[in-house]
Amino acid sequence: MLCHNCGADNPRGRRFCEECGERLAAIEHRREKDRTRARRAAGRARLEDEGLTPAERRRRDVRARKPTLKLKPVRALAALAVVVGVAILVVVLVLALSGGASAPVKAVQGFLDSLQNRDLAAYLQYTDPVTYAEVKNAEVKKQGLTLDPGQYFIYTYRISGIKLETVSSTADTAVVKITGGVMEANLSNSAFSTQTLDFSKHPRTVQLAKLEGGWVITNYQDVQLPYEVPEQVPPEQAGVEEGL
Repeated sequence: MLCHNCGADNPRGRRFCEECGERLAAIEHRREKDRTRARRAAGRARLEDEGLTPAERRRRDVRARKPTLKLKPVRALAALAVVVGVAILVVVLVLALSGGASAPVKAVQGFLDSLQNRDLAAYLQYTDPVTYAEVKNAEVKKQGLTLDPGQYFIYTYRISGIKLETVSSTADTAVVKITGGVMEANLSNSAFSTQTLDFSKHPRTVQLAKLEGGWVITNYQDVQLPYEVPEQVPPEQAGVEEGL
């Protein structure tokens, strides 16, 4: 760095001249200001060559100083897409795990399966929760009692193509209708011909109640009959059905 006072060449970074002691920092400061003015003048000259007005130059400078503004809407859309994707995934998983059916509908299907499979424990689960609990806890065997499946399964069933739909549902009660499928049944140890009921022609209403933490079919004796039976209308709905 040359001293403006004596012309001595000093190493860069020194604050005072080695020869005359003149302060060198002021010289460097002035040189830096000169360089800055020169760069600004060159920039203005380039803008003038490009034909930009002062307002256009200011807009361009603002855009240059805020490059992240263009990314914010993109990030917001990406975050929204992630949230929507997670919500859809949760719904799909819930439907997959639940089988897409409500608890009352599953109870009716389980009851019909118990008839066809002559599964006494499952039958009691959907018709007599007290006896089912005793069987589950082996209380029946402790008391020396036996349960005869023949007392519960009068018919031998073959049930197929069942279609169910929920008519109404609350926390404690539900109504499910059998709207499709076929129930075929024979009396046990009987040579009589098979009785067949087509639910698509004769839908059947199933009444359910929430008992002991599970859904129980209250009109199960009518539900398991393999022929057409009059629909039992709950008392609270009788006035509606009659148009009163």
